[in-house]
Amino acid sequence: MPAENPLVHCLDRLNLGDDQRLLQRAEYYQGLCSSRIPVKVFDKGPNCKAVVAIQLAAESLLLGNDWDTKLAAQLAGCTKRGYESTLSNVRKSLNLQPNVSLDTLGVAFGCTTMVPLVKTLWEEFAPAYLARLRGAQRQIAKEELEQQPAWKGAVFYACAKALGVSMSEANASDYVGCFCVS
Repeated sequence: MPAENPLVHCLDRLNLGDDQRLLQRAEYYQGLCSSRIPVKVFDKGPNCKAVVAIQLAAESLLLGNDWDTKLAAQLAGCTKRGYESTLSNVRKSLNLQPNVSLDTLGVAFGCTTMVPLVKTLWEEFAPAYLARLRGAQRQIAKEELEQQPAWKGAVFYACAKALGVSMSEANASDYVGCFCVS
């Protein structure tokens, strides 16, 4: 009996086995992972590469809004933190950072009334932070502020804490890829 394709197996386990478009896109991302990323990046679990490829495919097809990271980690055969670390490394290697707006975070966190205050804080924070840096550090930090959603998530979380608004740290981790520490 021939070995089953890990992508097909994982898609079936996620009840997405019928979606041919998702399978084709996942195969594309798995090919990118195989050709551009060292094998050791995926050593956290036996199905790690397949599950990461499926998540990237789902996100690219705008199907990944309710992606369950805990379930993905279980299917990948690793811890949630290990899976998130692998996914982050793959995104960086393939230059696939998600574009997250403060409005989107407001909806995701269920705090849309707080968005204007968060935008004000962001507009004050970003220039002040960049002004403290010099030369190459400033350029790198500017790119990080624009490309990495963790910065916006951190500002959103800080604003929520200051206003006494309860916000799930698990949501922050899922949406912007950072861990909030109280």
